[in-house]
Amino acid sequence: MQTLAVFKSGNYRLSHWDAISQAENSGREHAMPSSLRPVRTFDEAVAVLGGTNKAAEAIGKQPPAISQWRARYNQFPAKWFFVVQRALEREGRSAPVKLFTFVMR
Repeated sequence: MQTLAVFKSGNYRLSHWDAISQAENSGREHAMPSSLRPVRTFDEAVAVLGGTNKAAEAIGKQPPAISQWRARYNQFPAKWFFVVQRALEREGRSAPVKLFTFVMR
């Protein structure tokens, strides 16, 4: 079972967050763009991140995971919401909630 948070350097961080935040781990500040353009589809999000291999690297997964998500859901798993958003923010983009497997009621 994967933990949702780990204790690291006096701060609680999501374990997935650590996988993509090298800038934060090194203590550098990350400047956020003033406006983020949303992507419209799963495939557009993957393309913005540089394709399947680079998208997987950007979010700390192996390329087959991206391909499986595309084939099964055509969405990102909900638990990867913050990780994917952070990776897209670095490209000046964002993803709407509909691109994730959240259960909407």
